[in-house]
Amino acid sequence: MKKPRLLPSVTTLLPLLFLQCSGDDVGSSQATDAALDPTAMPTTSAVPSATETAPAPTTSVPPVVTPTSTPPTSTAPTSTVPPSPPCAPPAVVCEDFEAGAIHTDVWEVRAPNGSVEVVTDRVAHGKYAMKTHTVASAQSQAQIVQTKFLGGNFYGRMYVYFQEPAANAHAAMFEGLGADPAGTYAMSIAMGRMRPFIGYQRNNPFRDMGTNSRVNVATAKWVCVEWNFRPTEGTNNTLWLDGVEIAAIHPGGKFSDGSTEPFLVPAFSEARIGWSHVAHDDPAPSIDIWFDDVAFGPERIGCLPNAAP
Repeated sequence: MKKPRLLPSVTTLLPLLFLQCSGDDVGSSQATDAALDPTAMPTTSAVPSATETAPAPTTSVPPVVTPTSTPPTSTAPTSTVPPSPPCAPPAVVCEDFEAGAIHTDVWEVRAPNGSVEVVTDRVAHGKYAMKTHTVASAQSQAQIVQTKFLGGNFYGRMYVYFQEPAANAHAAMFEGLGADPAGTYAMSIAMGRMRPFIGYQRNNPFRDMGTNSRVNVATAKWVCVEWNFRPTEGTNNTLWLDGVEIAAIHPGGKFSDGSTEPFLVPAFSEARIGWSHVAHDDPAPSIDIWFDDVAFGPERIGCLPNAAP
C-alpha cells in the first residue's frame, strides 16, 4: 500500500501554492477564491397517479375505463466507497485513490466548472490517481477539500503531473484557508511560469514568497511536492521538490516586496488539493493535471520510492 497522502472568494483568502505565469519574475498578485458549493444531488419528482372515472354507460355505448397508472419509484444512490483506511504515520489524512474512487468520508469534491475523477491512465504508484480538468475561463476550480487535519504545524506531500506547462494565470495546487476576528486569511502553493512559490493573503493585500526562485516543476513526469506551513511562526515555511528544498523559500525568508513582517494565522478551517485558477486578463485555457499519494500530518512525511515516470 502506498504511503499517503484551495478559488478563493472575494471574502475568503487562502494560503496558496500559486502558479502565476506572467513576466520574468512573478510579483505580488491578488487571488479571488470562488466559494463553490459541492455538487447537489438531483431530485426526482414523483409522478402522480392518473385515474379516469369511467363515463356513465348509455344504451348504445358501453362504458370505457382508462386503467390507472403506477407512479415510478426512485431510490437515492448509496456510496459503495469504503471508509478511508488508516494512514501510515506520521500522516493523519491521506488519499492514494486505490479504492478506485475518492473517500467521501474525508474529502468533498468541488468542481462547479471543472471536473475531478479517479483514473488509471496515469499514476505515480498503484493503479489509480486523481485527474482534474479546469475549463477555459477567467476562473475555474477542480479540487478535493478536507477538514480532518488542519493543525498549526502543517506538513503535506503530494505527487503532481503536468503534461504541459500551465498558462498565465493565478493558480494553486494547494490552498489552506480560514478566518479569525481579524478577518480571513489564506496560504497556498502557487506557481508562476511553472516555478512554485508560497502565496499569503490576509484580507488584502496578497504577498508572495519565493517568486525569485529559478526552480521549475517539471512537465511530463511525476514530481513529489512537499511543504511545511507553520502559520503561527509567520515566514518560517518550507517547500521541497523531489526532496530538494527550494532555497528562495526558507525559514525566515523575505516576501517578494522585501518585507519580513511575520504572516501569522491560526490553523486552517479547510485544506484543498487540486487545481484552481483566476486569469489575469484573458481566460486561461483548459488544462488537465494529475495528482496522487496525498498526505497531511504534523511531521514531514517524505516522498515515496519508485514513482512512475
